This record gives sequence, C-alpha cells and structure tokens, in this order.
Amino acid sequence: MLMVLLAGCGSAERAEAPEPVPAAPSAPSAFEEPPGAPGCVAAYRELPARLGLSRDPGRRAALLEQARGPAGPNEAPRSFQLLRDRVEQATGLDRLVGRASWTAGPARDRAGLELRELVATDPLLGTWPAARLAPRSPGPHPAILLLHGHGDTVEQALTVRFGATLAAEGFIVLAPSIRAYWDGDCEDEAAWTLLEAGLSLMAAHVAEASRAVQHLRADAAVDPARIYVIGHSGGGGIARLVPFAADVAGVVSDGPQAFGQLPADERIGDDFIPDLRSLGPALGREDSLGVPSAFHEVGPGGHAAALLERLDGWGARGSLLEASPPR
Repeated sequence: MLMVLLAGCGSAERAEAPEPVPAAPSAPSAFEEPPGAPGCVAAYRELPARLGLSRDPGRRAALLEQARGPAGPNEAPRSFQLLRDRVEQATGLDRLVGRASWTAGPARDRAGLELRELVATDPLLGTWPAARLAPRSPGPHPAILLLHGHGDTVEQALTVRFGATLAAEGFIVLAPSIRAYWDGDCEDEAAWTLLEAGLSLMAAHVAEASRAVQHLRADAAVDPARIYVIGHSGGGGIARLVPFAADVAGVVSDGPQAFGQLPADERIGDDFIPDLRSLGPALGREDSLGVPSAFHEVGPGGHAAALLERLDGWGARGSLLEASPPR
C-alpha cells in the first residue's frame, strides 16, 4: 500500500508539532473476501432513502403469498422495448439510472498481462471493487464484463471462469465484486430491504453492471462496439438483464433463466422477483435480449475454446484474428 506522509514545519524559533492527519479509510480490494452480514447489507440499506422511498414491511407478506401461488399465464411481449418496460416495472431498474466514478490502482504484471484493481463509487449504490485484466498490446480491444456467481470471488472469475484466458486471447476483462453473493443471510436481508421499498437486489446488481459497461465504453483501449457480458450462475442471471440497462454486443450466461422462484427454506436471493415469473420463458429465449445471446457453461466443463468460438462467431475478435499470424 502506498502511504503519503505529510510533514508540517513551524518557525525556526518555535517549532510546533503538526496537527495529526486522520488516516484515510482503505479502499476495498477486489481480491479480499467480501464482508458477510451485516457488513454487506450496509451497501444497500441506505439506497431507498437516497431515492426518497420508504420500506413497507407488509410488502414482504404480499410477495411471499404471490410467490406461493400459481405463476399465471406466460407473457410474450411483442418487442424488446415492451419486454424492457416490463423488466423495469418489475425490478425497479428504471429508478437506478446513474453513473459511477472509477479509480484505478497501479498496474501489476500477471503472466504477461496488465492487472489493475479498480474501485467504483456511485452516489446511489455506494462503493465496490473490481479487477481489470488486459493485454499489453495496443487497442482497441474487445472487452468482457465478467460476472461471478455465488460464493465465487474476483480471483475465481479470473481463473476458474476464464477471465485470464480471455485476456490472453485479446480481450480486456473487467471483473467486479458482486456484493451480497458471499453470504446467504446477507443476500436475504439485502433482497428484502430493497423489495420492501419497491426496488430489488437484482436491479441494484444490474445497475452496478451497467456502471461497469459505462466504464468500459469510456476506456480508450476498448472498442465500444465489442463489449460482451459473460455471467456464471447468479452472475449469469444478472448478465441476462444487462442489455435492458446498457449497450452491449452480446451475452453469454450459464445462470438461471427464470425469476421469482421461492426456495424451500424461503431464504431469498436477488433472483426472487415474483413479478418476473410470467416472463421467464421470454427472458430465457436466445433471441429475446435485443443482442446475440447464448447459454454456455462458464467454467471447466464449458471449455474456453468453445466459448471463444462462440464470441468469434459474433465478430468479437475479427480484426485481431485477421492480424494474427497463423499458428
């Protein structure tokens, strides 16, 4: 950690000790274990008040009753715009429009790639860390927003979930830490905190992902027309909703394609949105997101080569492959 020491000086006749400088709070690290409950709930507890919303505890009973009942007929919105309107209505996503500021730590070498830790700060959503792993060759490069799953960390996103492989193949990879995914009690409390205010934890996670897409689009080394979202497990559920909040070129997910299911122990996660249950089949179709999308396992069983083939089929690395010498 880089520390800056400030020294004060008095006159030659009468030197006085400088006023103590309070230590600045350390920024969260993308490679530290995320905080468990109640620490991680604090990130979302103040969100309703920041939007001028109040929590209604009676809403919990109503949503549980809705989830225990029949799902009702499936909806099939006739256009992407109509589907987006329904997603925004059901999740509260339209209330979370904004932009985060990002600070970057020093560059470090990681197997010939450039690794930086980042911290995002948002007036509504608070602060969360991320990691950026990039080729050292000049851009513009295609980019991947890589969303990990429950119990995973940013480090696992870069290793087990193909982040390092994708960066070595020419992609700039941005892997944010998804808050509340490390602790089931935390996720349950955070989800209810927001649902009782007419919002949802899923909307907060999708909004955080949209801030990451904005950051990639502003990166001079990134081709803004070739930004893709890849999500594993819970992160895959988030990935499928990102196109409703941000401009991306494609989505790869191995996460749930249904929302609103009530677990047997009734301890909920960010995908508990009963108002989305009737949209499950529509959201699960590969042609429903307004951009190319595919279901592909993001992990050892999914094979990185097959994932790259899928991305290349969408033109992700067209210019890079043309410029590469034959192997």
